[in-house]
Amino acid sequence: VITIPSTLTSIGNNAFENCSILENITLYEGLGSIGEFAFSGCSNLEGITIPSTVTSIGNNAFENCSDIESVNILEGVTSIGEYAFSGCTSLKNLKIPSTIENIGEYAFSGCTNLESIEILEGITSIGNHTFRDCVGLTSIQLPNSVTKIGMHAFRDCSSLGSIVLPSSITSIGRFAFCDCSS
Repeated sequence: VITIPSTLTSIGNNAFENCSILENITLYEGLGSIGEFAFSGCSNLEGITIPSTVTSIGNNAFENCSDIESVNILEGVTSIGEYAFSGCTSLKNLKIPSTIENIGEYAFSGCTNLESIEILEGITSIGNHTFRDCVGLTSIQLPNSVTKIGMHAFRDCSSLGSIVLPSSITSIGRFAFCDCSS
């Protein structure tokens, strides 16, 4: 267990990358940013709560943390970087708060056990490849604030059988729901 002191304001790039013995970490309010690859490859990390004071989760920050089952992103976080949680194959449920303004490409791609996503009112765009290869995802309901779905956003979500699109949608990118065979 690693406890990050409450006085820490940022976690730098690659700070704990490939720290496979890391199973639990506590992040406190006051932390402002999580750098690129900060926890990437921490294959035994089981869960994470991102405090509301974090404004940005860096690119690849938790990529390939294969044991993460839960990610709790608190209201206040505004940006999720590219590949931030890509390859988190044990992740089952996800709630994206209304304060998120940007989700990077491939942010949750390859989360093969992700079954449900709750996206709160506020986000306007689902980026390219964001949920690609989330083969366990069975349904998605997008909030009325979403106007754009990027290319390949839900591609290869082969269990996706129910999609509720709001009337606010003005653009759906190429192959957005390609190979959603259910």
